[in-house]
Amino acid sequence: MKIISVLFTLIVLSSNILSQPLDKMKISGGLIIPSSAIKGFTANIEYEHQLNTKFKFYLYSGIYSWDKNQVSFQDNGKYFSGYSEDEHRLYPLYIGSRLIISSIRTFTVFANLELGYNFITYNVYQNVFVKDESNKYVISFYTDESKHEKVKESIFGFGVGLGVTQTINENISFMVEAKRNTLPKSLDNLITHYYLNAGILISI
Repeated sequence: MKIISVLFTLIVLSSNILSQPLDKMKISGGLIIPSSAIKGFTANIEYEHQLNTKFKFYLYSGIYSWDKNQVSFQDNGKYFSGYSEDEHRLYPLYIGSRLIISSIRTFTVFANLELGYNFITYNVYQNVFVKDESNKYVISFYTDESKHEKVKESIFGFGVGLGVTQTINENISFMVEAKRNTLPKSLDNLITHYYLNAGILISI
């Protein structure tokens, strides 16, 4: 709650500092492509505040959903695959800046830089290796669905992205963007998510 309070305080302060703010709300959805899992879907709502002709400030939240975290390995020339996690739900709260790179007629190209908080829930399963007693080679591998643990994690993350907007009229624009977000669980365990989103920007 402290993080949420700080972020919304920043929004209020930025709105009061600028004499002529240009604010927009964005509703978007798309794909999330985790680096080692089945792709899923995203839904976001975003507040955007124009700081000047080149920079915009934004804050967004939403819900991201994807399924199985895939695992695979080889043993004695045989290939085995399965999964270790499923039913992922991620709730992001990010703050970022948007740099306008170029504007051509009704099209605007931009780059994103963002930092935020992620609350993630998912199920973890036990993987079972069946080995040949004589040579200790793996002969089969499966996920034990009868035993799982519900995990809840809070992880900070950062991301970069590129996108384009097209102005439809004075109050509405269409946006498409691609982003790469990194969630560092530890120095040697970096989770990478890729996003493809499309949405509508509405002036408020």
